[in-house]
Amino acid sequence: MKISHLLAAGEDFLIDLCRRIDREEGMTGGHEAGNRVVKLSDQKTAKFGEGVTASEDATQKLAHTKLDPARVRVPKVHRFFESTTAQTGRRVAYLLMEYVPGRTPTDADLDCEKRAGGLVSRFAGIIASLATIRGSIPGPLDDGLSDGTIDLSPHPLVLCHSDLYRRNMIILNDDDDNDGLSIFLVDWGPHGVLPAVL
Repeated sequence: MKISHLLAAGEDFLIDLCRRIDREEGMTGGHEAGNRVVKLSDQKTAKFGEGVTASEDATQKLAHTKLDPARVRVPKVHRFFESTTAQTGRRVAYLLMEYVPGRTPTDADLDCEKRAGGLVSRFAGIIASLATIRGSIPGPLDDGLSDGTIDLSPHPLVLCHSDLYRRNMIILNDDDDNDGLSIFLVDWGPHGVLPAVL
């Protein structure tokens, strides 16, 4: 199926496709008891589950457009929709995005002094890049957490990825910039704009 047809397909078709791939080929990411990630094609992947939210969609889109891709890249979101399951009546959301072929940083990467020094400085740069994106209401992008009763004015509100673990970083070997490496930051679920207190 062409990518343009995949992205324009009906929601029922995409739901069935995600479930079939998950059942027949298994997940490429996520958790057995939570959100699941399946590879739809060599260029597209889908994340789906009860924990996928409109806020994740909004945050990932913001990060994709605002962050410097020379420092860190974020998979492009192509489509987001929600559905209610017939069996349970629960809401399940689907996030279709760019598939990133690569690997997570390994212990071997961090044990090699030359590679580790480069990766650690790159990770620090990623955190600094996130802090350049400012917001005005703390919390997830679709609905802030603050009702105005807490004075956060001493601290600027910046974009935070609150789950910076190796499993949420994908190293893509390429021959372009960045010493042959591009780092993608994935899983923008529980994140948003928070006070910069570091």
